[in-house]
Amino acid sequence: MYTKNIKFAALAFVLILSSCSQLLDIDEEGQISGDVLVDTESIEQALVGAYYNLGGTNDGNTGGQLFGGDFILIPTLLSKNNGTEYIWSSSQATDYLVFTERDGNANVKIIATNARVQQNWVRAYETINLCNSILANINNVTDASARERIEGEALAIRSVLYFEMVRLWGPDISIGATAPAIPLIAEPFEDINKIETPTLATVSQVYDKIFTDLTEASTLLESAGRNGTSINYYACQTYLARLSMHRGDFGAAKDYADNVLDAGPFSLVSEPYLAYNNAINSTEDVYAIQQSLANNSGDRTSGTGIVSFMSSLTESGIGQFAIIASSLNSTFLANTPVFNIGDLRAGVLSGADRNTTAAQLQNALYYPNLVNLDPSILSSAKFTGSQNVIPVIRLAELYLIRAEALYETTGVTQQAVNDLNELRTRAGIAAVDLTDFSASADIFLDSIKLESKREFIFEGHLLHNLRRWGDIVGSSFDSEDPLDNKFLFDIPQSERDTWTD
Repeated sequence: MYTKNIKFAALAFVLILSSCSQLLDIDEEGQISGDVLVDTESIEQALVGAYYNLGGTNDGNTGGQLFGGDFILIPTLLSKNNGTEYIWSSSQATDYLVFTERDGNANVKIIATNARVQQNWVRAYETINLCNSILANINNVTDASARERIEGEALAIRSVLYFEMVRLWGPDISIGATAPAIPLIAEPFEDINKIETPTLATVSQVYDKIFTDLTEASTLLESAGRNGTSINYYACQTYLARLSMHRGDFGAAKDYADNVLDAGPFSLVSEPYLAYNNAINSTEDVYAIQQSLANNSGDRTSGTGIVSFMSSLTESGIGQFAIIASSLNSTFLANTPVFNIGDLRAGVLSGADRNTTAAQLQNALYYPNLVNLDPSILSSAKFTGSQNVIPVIRLAELYLIRAEALYETTGVTQQAVNDLNELRTRAGIAAVDLTDFSASADIFLDSIKLESKREFIFEGHLLHNLRRWGDIVGSSFDSEDPLDNKFLFDIPQSERDTWTD
C-alpha cells in the first residue's frame, strides 16, 4: 500500500486543536491530556467544538472554512468558466485565484502550496481528531440515550468530512477506486511523540469506512428524530444516498432517499427564496450549519466565509464572486441553468443599490453586484447574512436523488416524474407529464440534470455531479473533463516536506 509520512499534519491539527478549543492540553513532554473528556459536560463541549469547526467558525485568516465557505465556494469555482460565467472581481482573497484561472490554461493547477488547500486539510483533520477523542471517551457519558446521540453525531461528523475530502483530494470512485487518496485515522492522538506514519487509504477504502460509520450513526440517531440543529438520522441517510449515487448503487440511493422523504419531518418551503437566509432552520433543512452574529464563518469585516465572497451587500460581503448575467440562460455554456420564463429561481432585483439590505431583497435570488455597479454583473442572494444558517442538505436534493435513482433502476416512472415536478411547480414553472418522455427516456435524465443546475446553482453541488454524470465543464467548444487530476486538490506541500520514502 502507498505509504507516506504525514506527521506534520498530525502534529499540526493536534496543536491547533489544543490552542483553539482548549479541550486537549499538551504538556512539556508532548503528552496530550487524556483525562479531560471525563464526563458528559466535557464531551458535549467537545462535540460543540467539532460543529464549530465543521461550520468554519472564523478563527482568523488562517482557518479552513469547510462548510462555512470552501466546501461550497471552491467546487463552484472549479465547475464554472471564469470570464464567461463569473468573475473574481478584486484582488482580495488571492489564495482562490488558482481555482479561478485554470480554465483553458493547462499550466494552472491546484498547487500543493495553496493556502486554502492546506488550511482546509488541517482543520478537517483537527475536527476528525476531536471526533476520535469523543469516541474514545464515549463511555464516560453515563446516560445511555445521551451516549448514543453523542456517539452517532461524532461518527457522522467524521464521516461527512471524509466524504467531502475524498471527493476533493481523491479521484472519482468510477475511475480511481484503488487509487491512494487520504489517510483514514480512527484513533485520537494522545502523545505527539508517538504519532505513527499512516497510510493513504484508497478511494474505495474511504468509501467503505464512510458507509460503515454512517450506517452505525443512523442506528444510533434514529430514535432521536430530527435532533434539533445537529446532524440527525436523516442527514446520515442523505449522505448514504449521496455515497450510493457516486458508487452507482441506485437501488440503495432510492431506499435512503425514501427514508427521508417518506418518513422524515421535513417539507419544501413554499417558494425557493424561503430556503435561504434564515436565522433558524427552515422546514426544508435536513441539516444546516448554525451561525450567529457572535459565531460564524465570516463576513465583510473578516473577509472570510461564503457570505463575504458571495454577497456584495454593504452590510455583509465584499462581492468577490460576481456572476455574468448572460450566463444564466446561455445556449453556449454546457451547464447553464437555462431558466424558464417565470422561474422564481431566476428573479433579479434590478433596482438594488449600495443602500439595499438583505431584508429588501424579498423573493429575488439575484441582484446587481454592488461592487461593480453594472447590471450585467450579478451577485447571488443565497448567502447574505453571517448570522444565518448555511444549508448543507435541503429536502429538494432528496427529490432529485430519488428521481434519478428510479430512472437508473426502473426507467421513467410516475413517481420519478412526480419527484421532478415537486421542484418545478415550487419554482412556478409547468409540471411535466409521464408521456413527455415516451419517445426517449434519456430526456428525463437531461431534465433531472437541468433541474439540479437550476435548483443548486452556487451551492457547491455541480462539480461533484458532473464527475458522477461523466459530463463536461465549460462548453462544447472549450470543454474540460471534471475527472481530470487538475481538478483535484494535492496533499499540502507542508505535508510533502515531511514525507519519507
